[in-house]
Amino acid sequence: MALKGQPCRSARVSAVCWPAWRGSARRTPDARLPWAWQRAGGMAVAALAPFHLNGIAGDPYKTLTLALTGKMTATAMAAFCALKLASTVSSYSSGGSGGIFAPALFMGAMLGGAVGHLDVIVFHHSADS
Repeated sequence: MALKGQPCRSARVSAVCWPAWRGSARRTPDARLPWAWQRAGGMAVAALAPFHLNGIAGDPYKTLTLALTGKMTATAMAAFCALKLASTVSSYSSGGSGGIFAPALFMGAMLGGAVGHLDVIVFHHSADS
């Protein structure tokens, strides 16, 4: 028992090593039914995709072009930001991640565009500068 305790000296590591000492690992939802967890995440992303295929579950460049040229409303940009967040979280949490960096850029562009649009409306700043 003393040899098993040596790698787990700190309290942080001992919490991880303690279940291995007892012979039983922690069980998570994906350890019991990995196919069901992945299927639920895929179905959640598929349910969000019809709202806007090019911005939520596909190539976002058309949507970004519309936002950068000023042809999209602040409400639409905020909605796309929320939908992209929901689809990224459901995809990543189920193990079917297509990435985190590019969705973060898309969400930042949509949220920044919505805030910029509201800045022009509320504070009457110039949209050109």
